[in-house]
Amino acid sequence: MSIQNLRNKYKEHPCFKPLIDYCEEKNISFEIMKEAVVKDTYTIKKTYYMKVDDIIITSYVDMYSWNDLILMMAKAYTYLGLEIPKSLDALLYFFNDKKYFNS
Repeated sequence: MSIQNLRNKYKEHPCFKPLIDYCEEKNISFEIMKEAVVKDTYTIKKTYYMKVDDIIITSYVDMYSWNDLILMMAKAYTYLGLEIPKSLDALLYFFNDKKYFNS
């Protein structure tokens, strides 16, 4: 089993930076974690978690695309009551994420 924190990997990305900066200013912990567990027959099950403070906002099992990561970020902005930046909104539109637009 391995756990990787993706927050630092994306900390300068224009979609994620405003959220990370806001959380740092307000002393709110914000993490995106990837957990990989080796299952039988050498397959790896990956689960992604997004935490704000000690609350898990959402998680995905076997997230395969940027679409899922972008949706996780949109949920974090919404959870904190922040306006979604234009760069993230453009990505949501590009990926045509019906789950986001209909919620």
